[in-house]
Amino acid sequence: MPADRGEPPLVESLNEIARAFFGAMQQTADRLVRAVPEAVRTTLADPELRAQLLEEIREVGERLRREVEAYERDPYAFFYDWMLAGHAYGARRLVGIEEETLLAGLEAAFDDDLVDRTVRAVQEAPHLATVHRERLVAGLQALRARGSGNHWAEASDRLFPGLEGALWRAAEATGVVAPGGHHLVGHPRHRKVSGHSGLLDADHGLRMGTSVRRFLHFGLFAKGHDVRHGRAATGYRKFSLLAASGVLGWLATYGNKDPYDELITRLDAWFGSLLEWAAAELD
Repeated sequence: MPADRGEPPLVESLNEIARAFFGAMQQTADRLVRAVPEAVRTTLADPELRAQLLEEIREVGERLRREVEAYERDPYAFFYDWMLAGHAYGARRLVGIEEETLLAGLEAAFDDDLVDRTVRAVQEAPHLATVHRERLVAGLQALRARGSGNHWAEASDRLFPGLEGALWRAAEATGVVAPGGHHLVGHPRHRKVSGHSGLLDADHGLRMGTSVRRFLHFGLFAKGHDVRHGRAATGYRKFSLLAASGVLGWLATYGNKDPYDELITRLDAWFGSLLEWAAAELD
């Protein structure tokens, strides 16, 4: 995010919690690294096993350090990784709330005004074929039909293919895959791309923020697999809201970032008191 615009209050609060949370885990890992050698020497005779155990502990610490660094670089990382990416267990442990509370906040945020803003941004966004633009607009419009018929299923049925199509078009436009091709151009073995996982490859896929990429890959497309393919009997409300959030993340990367910032501002009001409690618990 540009420095002169600053971070929305929710982002600042969430990242403070993230740094405190992972900082505490890092300290625990560091203590283990110092404490384990003596314990291992007295209980395990195999030097290779000792070395392997210590190396695994060091790797845990290194992964935690990388997480903290990722949150520092990407102001929306904590929001997407913990609040929207399907890590309901993490949200419950961290701030003591259920997934339904998170979804209720998200549903309230996607009122007609935010839907209108997002539709306009989609209509003006680059790297979209007409069919994908129309699907995204139809899916967003379906969010308006609160409580009427099967509008959540209608929304997800349009948002998922529209968003995946948007990823493909962006990959072609930015040279991640050749136009009409199915291989990652920059991959040393020219990895074949058959779907979202290849397009969102961490090293050679679309250049997106770490948090948005993780959210799209794991929280939305992977966890929403049964909803995407019409197999699920439930879950359409959840994944319609998450897919709409994914559209905002895509827009923030390749189009208009304003709807994304507006969502964060609205969730700041919804989760404000809850975050104050969580920050106090982690202090």
